Amino acid sequence: MRPTIRKIAEDNGVSPATVSLVLNNKPGVRTETRQRITKVLEENGYEIRKYENRESIQYICYKKSGWFSERPDSFYSYVMSGIAEGCRKMDATLHVSYASEETMQEQMDEAVKMGASGIVLLGTELAPDETIPFSVSEIPVVIMDHPFYAQPLNCIFPDDSSGLNEAVEHLTGLGHTQIGFISLRGTFGELDNRERSWRRIMDEHGLCISEEHILHLSTCVADAQCEIEQYLEKTASVPTAMIAVNDVLGSALIGVLLKRGIRVPEDMSVIGFDNSGLCELTVPNLSSIDTQIGKMGELAVRRLFELAKWKDEQPVKTMTATRLILRSSTGIAPR
Repeated sequence: MRPTIRKIAEDNGVSPATVSLVLNNKPGVRTETRQRITKVLEENGYEIRKYENRESIQYICYKKSGWFSERPDSFYSYVMSGIAEGCRKMDATLHVSYASEETMQEQMDEAVKMGASGIVLLGTELAPDETIPFSVSEIPVVIMDHPFYAQPLNCIFPDDSSGLNEAVEHLTGLGHTQIGFISLRGTFGELDNRERSWRRIMDEHGLCISEEHILHLSTCVADAQCEIEQYLEKTASVPTAMIAVNDVLGSALIGVLLKRGIRVPEDMSVIGFDNSGLCELTVPNLSSIDTQIGKMGELAVRRLFELAKWKDEQPVKTMTATRLILRSSTGIAPR
C-alpha cells in the first residue's frame, strides 16, 4: 500500500500542500524541492499530472515606506487587476510577492528559482540607485510606474506631463493663477517626476511658483492631515487651487479644508492624481488625472512575452496616455 500525501510530506519535511502542488504539476514550488518530491512520488507509485507548459509571471510589489499599507485608495488593486488580466490574455500563471530594499535581491532570485518567465515590478517607490538587481536579472524585468530615464531598463509609466498640463490649463481657464502642489517627503521615483513636471508646466504658462505653497507631507495619512492643518494655520494667504501628487493626498486635503470651513471648490479647487476609486468616495467628488494604471499592468505582461521571444531586443520605455477626469472639486476661482 502506497503512503498517503500527508505521510510523504511528513517524511520529507514539507507541507501536504507542497506535495499536492508537485503531484498536480502546479507552480509554487522551488525547482530543487519539486525534483526531490517528484522522485519520491514516482518511487511510491504516484503519477505526476501532465499539463502543457504555461508561462509564469512574477509580480513583485516594492514598498519602501509605510505608504503601501496606509493607502486607502484602489491604486494597488488596479495594478493587480491589470497584471492579472494580462496574464489571462496570455494564458500565463501569476504569482505575487512583496519586497523591501533589503529583500529585493532575494525576491528576484526566488523568481528565477521558481522558473518564472519574467518579472513585473511595481516601482512607484523606487529610487534610481535601487536598480542594480533589475539590470542583472537572469530573466526579463519590466518596471511599472517609474521611467528610469537615465538607465537602459524596460519601463512602462504614465505621461504625467500631459495630464498635468491639462490640469493647469483647466485651472487657468477657470481664472486660477495661484496653484499649489502637494507631494510626499522622501524619494519616490514617479512622484518626484510629477513635481518636476508641474514646476516646468507652471513656468511654461507664465505662472508664479510660491515655495510656501508646495507641501511635502508624511506618508502616514493621519500625520499628513495634521501637517495640512498646520500649513493652513500659519499661512496668511493660501492658493485658490491645489494639485496633489495622488488621490490620497487630494482627498486628505479636501477633508481638512472642509473641517476648517474652507469650501471646495468655491474657495479652493483640488485636483488629484491616479483617478482611483477614492475620487468617487470623496465629497465633493475629486477631479483627478487618470493614469490608466490597470492598462499599464496589461502592457507590462505583454512586454515580458515580447522580451522572452526576442531575447536580444533593446530596452523600451513605454509611456501611456493620461487625461484629466473632471468631477465637482474644481470651479471658478474666487474673486
